[in-house]
Amino acid sequence: MAAIKRTATQRWSIRADELTSEYQESKQCHHQPLPEIAGIGHTDVYQLDQDLNYIETRYKPTKNLAILNKTDFQEPRMVVTLTLKGNSCFKSHLGDEVNFNEGFTTITTFNSSMGERLYEADNETTQIRLAFSQKWADKYLDENKSSQLFGQSGIQQLSFRPISSYGINAAKQLLTCDTNKNIKRLFMQGQAMSLLASELQHLFSDNDQIAEKFNLRDMDIARSARDILFREFRNPPSVNDLSKRVGTNQFKLKQLFHHFLKTHLTGCYWKSG
Repeated sequence: MAAIKRTATQRWSIRADELTSEYQESKQCHHQPLPEIAGIGHTDVYQLDQDLNYIETRYKPTKNLAILNKTDFQEPRMVVTLTLKGNSCFKSHLGDEVNFNEGFTTITTFNSSMGERLYEADNETTQIRLAFSQKWADKYLDENKSSQLFGQSGIQQLSFRPISSYGINAAKQLLTCDTNKNIKRLFMQGQAMSLLASELQHLFSDNDQIAEKFNLRDMDIARSARDILFREFRNPPSVNDLSKRVGTNQFKLKQLFHHFLKTHLTGCYWKSG
């Protein structure tokens, strides 16, 4: 078992390359369990396509945990991270921080990075990540815009916004996938492509400059309303009642759904835009 070291800040640390990894034929992935001394959980890594990986992390550390990570790729990569439960953070050796908060999609690019992935004790975390190269992206995305997104050196945070309803549905399908193993990879790749289309859409929109008229409070309102509809889907409230419950009006709530969740709020339900 790899040694876990206590840091000066009372965090326990382990290098990413010290984590044990084994290929599980039944799941068709590389399985990396968290050392028992640090808590419970694992990371599963699936290769869905050449230069496209799906990474699923479920951690519940018993200690404040730091996983030391160093990566160096020949070409830039983008990582789309959906945090479905809990919060975590990446802190680079240069002091830059990228936060991963529950209910939000964080999009980053990098070609090399060195830093720590930080997890708090007793904080259960569920994240899914899709990581791909610029070469892979150029097969599906506008090459001029793609070059702009991947063009920065070091680690760059491109976006931080609530997970779209499409993204949530695709994430649930990926997390609960029990498809026959003969078509599992095909199924997962289809869900991954749907998820990427929903979460990357705003980066390719010419109208995204309207983002500045909304703030973090507005994101919280959209997220609260979305959560109510998920909990009460069998008997959803009217738009008027939903607006009152989250402290806004019908007109603004519809704007927030369209902007943050990429959906239209109609009657007592929402539908894809």
